[in-house]
Amino acid sequence: MPSICEQVDIAASPQAVWAVLADVSLLPELSGSTTKVCVDGPLREVGQTFEQTVRLAGRKWTSTWRVDSIDPVQRLHITGELVGGVPYRMEERIEAISTDRTRLVIEADYELPLGAFGRLASRLGVERRARDELRE
Repeated sequence: MPSICEQVDIAASPQAVWAVLADVSLLPELSGSTTKVCVDGPLREVGQTFEQTVRLAGRKWTSTWRVDSIDPVQRLHITGELVGGVPYRMEERIEAISTDRTRLVIEADYELPLGAFGRLASRLGVERRARDELRE
């Protein structure tokens, strides 16, 4: 199963980073491919869902995401499906470096279908696109 891990240090408090992380309605401002998010307020509880619409290769795709676990100002774990029904799991962790500096660690894994074809698709760009999205 392919996996991706990215981290970034942010000049903001853990609480400020969490406020942005939990407010997925901000995704269109943070992700170049996200065009729309439908959600009922910030993410705050297990079982909460939201829909994300992205534009890829000239087409719009909508995915539904679910909060599997949440520890405010510490960790958020969501699952959903990418384009074509590819299962995707993502954990975002907040690590305080100091009172005004935070490390955000994002780990994601996904399962490409079709065995060797899926592995080829991963090497040809699916994984690169997922990494680019995480970096955004």
